[in-house]
Amino acid sequence: MVKLEVDEKELRQIQKDLDKLLPFDRGTKTIVRQAMRKALKPAVKKLKGYLEDHKDSGDLYKSIGTFNIKTARRKPPIVGVGPRKKSKGKQSDKLPTGYMYYIEYGKDGKGGERYLDKTVKGSGQEVANSIIPSLRSIIDRRFKKKGL
Repeated sequence: MVKLEVDEKELRQIQKDLDKLLPFDRGTKTIVRQAMRKALKPAVKKLKGYLEDHKDSGDLYKSIGTFNIKTARRKPPIVGVGPRKKSKGKQSDKLPTGYMYYIEYGKDGKGGERYLDKTVKGSGQEVANSIIPSLRSIIDRRFKKKGL
């Protein structure tokens, strides 16, 4: 279990700024997703570092990145890290992400590597600490753009 600590006073201030910047529940999900994607860059880098040994075809390595996870309209946004359905390379078909499942959990008596768990343990606190500054920078940039 990973314990994450976040400055709640700063989060309340960010919520007030978001309410000033945008009408209620309009565009705030986009800003939060942008901040989460920006904050998750170290986790993507760490996961790609673990997968350096599995660069046979390169498709799995290229597909590692951030992706949106669908949620209900009133739920907060969620962004994940792992293999995306498509790589950024020249392949146009959907990637077989089963290989990542095989690496992660093992198969035919071979134990799994558990790279996703190692990534969470290794960069979880760093990601949690960088969400607030990335939110702040995105909000400040939007305030400047609107002239507020």
